Amino acid sequence: MNKLKYGIKLWSINSDLYDEVIDSYEKKEFDYLELLYVPGREDGIKKLIDSKIPIIIHSKIHDQIISLEEGEEIFRRTDDFANRIKSDYIIIHPWLKKRSDIIIFLERNRKNSRITIENVPKIGIYEGEEFFGHSIEDISSFLGIGQFNFCLDINHAIKAAASHRLDYKKYLT
Repeated sequence: MNKLKYGIKLWSINSDLYDEVIDSYEKKEFDYLELLYVPGREDGIKKLIDSKIPIIIHSKIHDQIISLEEGEEIFRRTDDFANRIKSDYIIIHPWLKKRSDIIIFLERNRKNSRITIENVPKIGIYEGEEFFGHSIEDISSFLGIGQFNFCLDINHAIKAAASHRLDYKKYLT
């Protein structure tokens, strides 16, 4: 079994915290950085790259439900950024308004082995919208489209289980 790795999450707009993060990494307090990339916001990024911290990119979508065109543009910019910093993974949520758009997006990007699909809660916190990717069936169907990785967000899974009125421990197994 692989050793559990610990990460820390920042946004690319948090450049004021980079020195502290680098110091913590050098003290071996975490194993990698999950960096939520805000397109165009790259102040101080060279400092992180030079630190040799393994960086996993998270596409800036989170609770926004957007169109296929918007999603593809954000992902294109995020993918370019991930290329520049040599990140092996790009975490995405199934964020589009329609399931058919998620499928189109994934089919168009099926050969991008960096794509890592993360599960989401069932209900959004801003407008009560229902997300795709909250159920095991959703995630399985999306993963089956290409050679994608999977990221289990335990907090999201517990929220999804609660929405389905299921025991989260059984939901996670």
